Parts: sequence; C-alpha cells; structure tokens
Amino acid sequence: MGNVYTSGIWTVKEGHEADFIAAWKTLAESGKAMPGAGNFHLLRDVEQTNRFMSFGDWESLEAQRAWKESDDFAARMGRTRQYADLAPSTYEVVTEG
Repeated sequence: MGNVYTSGIWTVKEGHEADFIAAWKTLAESGKAMPGAGNFHLLRDVEQTNRFMSFGDWESLEAQRAWKESDDFAARMGRTRQYADLAPSTYEVVTEG
C-alpha cells in the first residue's frame, strides 16, 4: 500500500513496558481508522527490552498529516508518551528492490 511511512524509536521508562504497549495499541487503532492508513507495527528490541520501534504505512503524506493533526491523535499520543520518549520520522518510498 504505502507510499509514505511513519516510524518511531521509543525508549520506555523502566517498569512501564506493558503500559506503553497498551497505550500504543490504542494509538495504532486510532490511526487504522483514518482514511489512507495501512498497517501499523510495534517491534521490541530483544537485547534492550525497553526500546521499541513502530512503523506504519500511508497512501499519502496528506493522509498521514490528517491523522497527526487530529485531536484524537494528540490525546492518544499524549497518553503513549507518558511512558516513553519518542524519536519520530516520516519516510517516502524512493525505490524498491
């Protein structure tokens, strides 16, 4: 699907991994309900277990921005970020192999 991908590296506060995962799931559910959304994934570092990577695909940059500009996104992201620091990124497909 995606021409645009959102990604984040999350560093979760010690002891809050389960809280973070639950909050991230509700954040992802919100994104999935948006027009133009694809799939969202949360990966956990097997060696640094408080470190996670998330990514999701979007049909367009406009669709992704519409979600990020919504009140629902702000509220759910706020709940998620109470458990973790985030380094976000947005990518576009340049080539495929």
